[in-house]
Amino acid sequence: MAGPYIEYSGPLLALFKLTRAMMLFAMPVFLIT
Repeated sequence: MAGPYIEYSGPLLALFKLTRAMMLFAMPVFLIT
């Protein structure tokens, strides 16, 4: 399922997922503090 996506846009998809993970992690921290 994820094979074609990884082969097609590996670095871009990884960067996108990393950015989303950082956003999801940073949002609660900013809201709490």
